[in-house]
Amino acid sequence: MTRRALMVGLIVLVAALAAPALAQVAQISGSWTGLDWGTIELRADGTGTYSSTYGPGAGRMAVRSIGPRRFAGTWGESSQRHGTFTFELAADGRTILGSWTPDPGCTIGTMTGGELTWTRR
Repeated sequence: MTRRALMVGLIVLVAALAAPALAQVAQISGSWTGLDWGTIELRADGTGTYSSTYGPGAGRMAVRSIGPRRFAGTWGESSQRHGTFTFELAADGRTILGSWTPDPGCTIGTMTGGELTWTRR
């Protein structure tokens, strides 16, 4: 088998493995709203923004599927305010429930984290 054929095969395999995860993330794409997060905009590629921040400009997030209707990711608005979250899409597809945790190095906002509830707009 040639090197090119191996590379093409590897690319096809990676794409096939990534497709279900991308499809899972696509189901949460759109506009959401949540207490302490403001307006959340999630894109089908797993990136997004949120409007309620401690400074000017939107916060950023990156989300990946970790199971059926279950997701994990990172959020951040600066080097002083960022962290991780996990959440689950409710069966009705209109509510997200989960929890968030700030990075231990954060110097702005609460250091304990908490629950999150987002509702599809």
